[in-house]
Amino acid sequence: MKYKPDPTEVEEVQRWLFSGVPGGIVEMHREPYSPHLVIHAEKIREVCLFLRDKPELRFDYLTHQSGLDLGEKLAVVYRVLSLGRKRTLAMRVYVPREKPVIDTVSDIWPSAGWFEREAFDMFGFHFTGHPDLRRLLLPEDWEGFPLRKDYVDPMRYGGIDNRRTYWPEEEKVDETT
Repeated sequence: MKYKPDPTEVEEVQRWLFSGVPGGIVEMHREPYSPHLVIHAEKIREVCLFLRDKPELRFDYLTHQSGLDLGEKLAVVYRVLSLGRKRTLAMRVYVPREKPVIDTVSDIWPSAGWFEREAFDMFGFHFTGHPDLRRLLLPEDWEGFPLRKDYVDPMRYGGIDNRRTYWPEEEKVDETT
C-alpha cells in the first residue's frame, strides 16, 4: 500500500479543486520529494470540506498539521490522507507574521484540535473557531513562541536560571587517589 505523494495525483486533486472551490488554490509545487498545493488562507475551510466530502477524493483523515517559520511569513502545513483511495495530499497556507490568523479545521478533522493547539503554543497561530485554543506544552504565562526564528530564550522563568553552558570546562581529575 503506497501513501507517498505523487505529483500526478496532486495535479488531479488540483483539477477537482479548481472546479469545486474556485479561487482556493494559489499554486502547486511539484517537487518530487514533497508535491503540495498552496491554499488561500480565506478558503482553507472550504477546501478542506471539499476534500473530505467529495466522493472521488474522500480525504478522511488529517495525519499532520504544523507551523513553519519562513522568516517574513508563517505557514500552516497540512497533510491529509484518503484511506479508501490510498493517497495523501500536502497543503500549505501562508499567513502574515504580524497577524497569523487562520480558520480552524478541528470540526472537519478532529485530530486538528491537538495540532492547532501545538501550533498556537509554539508559533502563535490563532485558529478562529477552535473550541479550546490554549497552550498545550508550555505554561499559560509563558511569553513568546519558541519555534519562531526570532524567539529568544528567557534568562529566567519562575525563579529558575535558564542560562546554559554548552562547553563546560573539563573537571580536574585528582590523580593522587
